Amino acid sequence: MRSRPAGIRTRLLVALVLAMMLGLGGSTAVTAWALNAYLKQRVSDRLTTVGRQLQDGLAASTARRGALQVDERQLDALLNGNTGLVLVVDGKPGFTVGLPTGSGQRLIDEAGKAPGRVVLVSGHDPAAAVAIPVQGLSFVLTGTSTPVAVDSLVLAISRTDDRQTVARLIRIAALVGLAALVLVAGSAVVIVRRGLRPLIDLAAAVQAVGRGERGPDAVPLAGSSETAQVAVAVQEAFSARARAEDRLRSFVADASHELRTPLTKISGWADLYLQGGVRGEQATLAAMERIEAESGRMGLLVEELSLLARLDAQVPLDLADVDLVELAEEVLEDARVVAAERTFTLLPGRPGAAPIVVRADAERLRRVLRNLVGNAVQHTPAGTPVEVSLTSEPDAVVLAVRDHGAGVPADQLPRLFERFWRAEASRSRAKGGSGLGLAIVEAVVVAHGGTVAARSRTEPDPAPGTTVTIRLPRRPQKTDA
Repeated sequence: MRSRPAGIRTRLLVALVLAMMLGLGGSTAVTAWALNAYLKQRVSDRLTTVGRQLQDGLAASTARRGALQVDERQLDALLNGNTGLVLVVDGKPGFTVGLPTGSGQRLIDEAGKAPGRVVLVSGHDPAAAVAIPVQGLSFVLTGTSTPVAVDSLVLAISRTDDRQTVARLIRIAALVGLAALVLVAGSAVVIVRRGLRPLIDLAAAVQAVGRGERGPDAVPLAGSSETAQVAVAVQEAFSARARAEDRLRSFVADASHELRTPLTKISGWADLYLQGGVRGEQATLAAMERIEAESGRMGLLVEELSLLARLDAQVPLDLADVDLVELAEEVLEDARVVAAERTFTLLPGRPGAAPIVVRADAERLRRVLRNLVGNAVQHTPAGTPVEVSLTSEPDAVVLAVRDHGAGVPADQLPRLFERFWRAEASRSRAKGGSGLGLAIVEAVVVAHGGTVAARSRTEPDPAPGTTVTIRLPRRPQKTDA
């Protein structure tokens, strides 16, 4: 069984606590290191100073009186209780002043490795020591009169207090850090809980919307700017899904309605024939013609629905170099045969027009142009001229189809490219068409990375009519439909 991943609140708190622990631990370590380094330097400086003073004093006394004899009381006065001293006789401690008993040999061994330089001696009783060679110095033990020659002096300072000071600092810092960690963690729990409350409310609202209990408008937009942005994005996503579902339901309903009409007529004529209501060769032929017409209409609708489905599924385009001037002339020649009473104009016209080449799917662009020209013919009075213009730009080609009909009202233009949508009156079902022609135009143009727009002027404008403008890139950015 897979464990449930930790929530944002837990991860934030854990990350915050870990960061604080690392920060406090690092700062304590740096502080302890800096204090220890300072104490070491202070001890070294003190030993160096005392050693120099001893050397200078011994040298001056020796110069005045020759060999110098000292005893314990004189050494105590000389050291003034600040520094320990070991007198070295034949490589062994002759006398130790101000230091723990038994530490003399260890100090001699360590300091003797680097005479004249301060060394740090670790162990149970840590110390700093420096060996000072001396000449002409003898030492008189208390209660005796025979002086003992001294080889060298070892000055030493115990670092036990320094070590205890550093340890005390670490303990205090740890206690203060622990208290600060508890305080900050408690505060962070409250802050994070309040900060994530809008996200929790948002999640609950999203779940409710997903279950269908609420609408997209129920998603709360309160909270920080980031939370509000997420809420807005979620609300827009749900609204987009709702719109898509509405469009899908409308699309299915419209498709069912469009298919039901020819199917009903075909079924009606077939039932009438089977029940003997169609008699005679002439009546039978008329019934078959009506069935054939409705079958053709239904087949065209199915073909257009299939094309839209392929475009929605992003079926790859069959790209090639296409001369739009040649393609437009071909479509207009076909239109002249179907509507001989109309004038179809291509700007610029042949002959002499320079080719305008784009990288596109020729068959689908031909379908686009046929739909636009056919739409202009279908929804304008007989004899109304139709114009197709091509304009070449450095990176794009602009194709426009204009009719001189009554035009489309401004409030209906935004819906012109919707599937199964028809304007009132002149663009009703009685005029024919499935309501998918312009939707196919838009889908094909978008698949080529282009844009399509429509503008229209209505009567009593002196120049009424509708113009559909397509802008195609010479090299499409996307190659999938």
